Amino acid sequence: MKIIIRNEKDYKKFIRKIFLYKSIIYKYVHFEVENDIDNEYIDVIINGLNIKKRCERIEYIYDEVCKILNKRMDLNICQFKNNKCIVQRENNTNNCNGCCLKCVHQLNGRCNTENLTCKLFYCPTIKKKYKITKMKDIIPLKLFSLRQRLIFKTDFFASREQHLNDLYHYSLIVAMYNIFKRN
Repeated sequence: MKIIIRNEKDYKKFIRKIFLYKSIIYKYVHFEVENDIDNEYIDVIINGLNIKKRCERIEYIYDEVCKILNKRMDLNICQFKNNKCIVQRENNTNNCNGCCLKCVHQLNGRCNTENLTCKLFYCPTIKKKYKITKMKDIIPLKLFSLRQRLIFKTDFFASREQHLNDLYHYSLIVAMYNIFKRN
């Protein structure tokens, strides 16, 4: 069986039903896009739904969303200069590397791991100054369960592998224990 998206109207219906399409009922359904639809997420969503193995799907979506966010983060939104963000310079604090001060993955003032939680976090000052990407704006994240999206909101300072491991767990308690232990 196939589900084909032919136009923008089909795409909007498809997005409204995405919670249903990721269920076991649609395990043997193949998803396709027939025409070019002007949306940066459509290929990631379709390819993600066509990956039927849970761990492979999680890893694929995670990596693709990281790529999307890396493209958007070309501009230095926190305005780092001499390892201090704009807030630290304005408040004249001695802290370095902003909100990432406690992160063990800092190397030369930069993050050396792919962590979606950190990529989606901005302090209130930056939120006031700029229009930032929020978790709800990234449609491929809807392919994750509610439990997995909760983990995304709280899994700071984790490496890519640790983050993916937390997403693979079926138990929220185990995942939260790992997050608490790391922080």
